[in-house]
Amino acid sequence: MKNQTIWFTSPAKSWEEALPIGNGHLGGMVYGGVSREQVDLNLDTLWSGTGRKKIKKGSSGALYKAREAVLEGNYKAGEQILTDEFLNEWNESYLPLGSLYIETRDNGCIHDYKRSLCLEEGICRISYADQNGPKHLDISLTRAKFDELTADLVEKTMGPTRQALSDAGIAASDVDRVLLVGGSTRIPAVQDE
Repeated sequence: MKNQTIWFTSPAKSWEEALPIGNGHLGGMVYGGVSREQVDLNLDTLWSGTGRKKIKKGSSGALYKAREAVLEGNYKAGEQILTDEFLNEWNESYLPLGSLYIETRDNGCIHDYKRSLCLEEGICRISYADQNGPKHLDISLTRAKFDELTADLVEKTMGPTRQALSDAGIAASDVDRVLLVGGSTRIPAVQDE
């Protein structure tokens, strides 16, 4: 996988043009503004709805059937199975966490603009030059720094997990399999716990 980089020569004008960054739990869409940068933020725990059960009766096995259809190349059938057999009459949607704005003293009189996302490294870069020379913005996050930033969140999930096991009257060693759902489940620290 050489040179897996998406790049543009101007800032994004809409969310669909922004570049995605994130770690499986916290995500953002980077617009690449010059005098005012905008990053639309999303958190995988922010959902619409009431928390009521939304499992469709009789949906057991529908996801497996849809996956099989997709793996066989029959995408339309997979979508139809999910629509007919899996999705309930009302489903929740992610809600935005908010927008982060970063204002600079740059006046917008720039040249050599480039906004890029390296898919290999997961780094979003914005670079341009003005009358004073080149400027660069690199947004990167190492796994160690991310683990440090999310350690308290991972620990906070352990209390409710232990309580759920206690309420069920079972020990962790009695659990054969755990189904992890949501972006934060890809965090190695969550999987290790």
